Parts: sequence; C-alpha cells; structure tokens
Amino acid sequence: MMTFWLCLSMLLADVPTRPSACEADDDCVITAQAACCSCCPGVPRSVSRQELAEQDCSAKNCGVVPCKGTACQPVQDLNTLQAVCRAGTCRAEPAKVKKNPSLCIRDSDCVAASFSCCETCCPPPTIAATQAELDLKRGECPAKRCSMIRCAVENCPAQAPPGVAVCRSNRCELAPAR
Repeated sequence: MMTFWLCLSMLLADVPTRPSACEADDDCVITAQAACCSCCPGVPRSVSRQELAEQDCSAKNCGVVPCKGTACQPVQDLNTLQAVCRAGTCRAEPAKVKKNPSLCIRDSDCVAASFSCCETCCPPPTIAATQAELDLKRGECPAKRCSMIRCAVENCPAQAPPGVAVCRSNRCELAPAR
C-alpha cells in the first residue's frame, strides 16, 4: 500500500499543471508518457511537441523506484484520440473518421506503394498513402494523357529502400524500415 501512495505522490508531483500552448493542430501531439518517476504509462493527453521534447527525465532524481510487480492500468489506445489546438491550448479529442481520403488516423491506414499512371523506364518511387488515396489516383489514370515512351539504356536514379508507411499528424509518410 505504501508503494501505491509513493508512486501516486511522485506522479502527481511531476504532472504538468499548465496547459500546453499552441498555434495550430500540428503543434500538438497525443502522448501517454507518464511522469518521469512513474512505473506505468500515464493517461493519454495532448501536449505541445515542444513541451514533450523538453521533458527531460534524465535530470530527475527519482532514487530507486520500486516498479517490480507493479500492476499497471490499461491505457486507452492513442489512435482513438487526436491532438487539436483550441484557443491556444492543446486538447485531446476523440479521433474522427476523416472524409478526406488522404488523411489517416493510425499506421494501419497507410500503405507503401510504387505508383505511376504512365509507363516509365525507371521504377516509380515508393510513396506512402492511404488505400483510398491510391484507389483515387488509380481511378484518375484513364484521364491522364501519357506519351509513348521508348526506353533506351537509361540511368535510373538510385532509390532509397522503400521503408514502411506510418501515420504522422494525420498524414501517411515513409519511415525507415526497422
């Protein structure tokens, strides 16, 4: 029981009490990063990217925190929330299903694919997009006017390894493969 109160007091002493300042939604991020001296993840919340980067737990002197055998509460899936900036303050709101086909909510919404409507001599670059966005691009291909190509020995630019598609700030992007 003493361990519970010790952990709770450390958690409460280290939780930021000031609201996270922002100017736009991209300034905010959802995190479950707990207090520096906590054994368990915290409650998901929205903070500014700058505030999250500035939280330096290495400077904290927590002493020995007795975490072994600590039962942590389940944490809400971070993908069910979105970080928004409202009146200059970062807030966490339920993630909405996006109508824009290029917007994502979670990594599984994104795919990495090589895509080009027209034939090319060199392989097209790998892009990150939602499946709905790729389907829209493929649907636009019949309307494209592609010129006939004749491929000679062509020096194709070197391409980076394809990587994996991830959702960052509601946009799909390529990240290095792990």
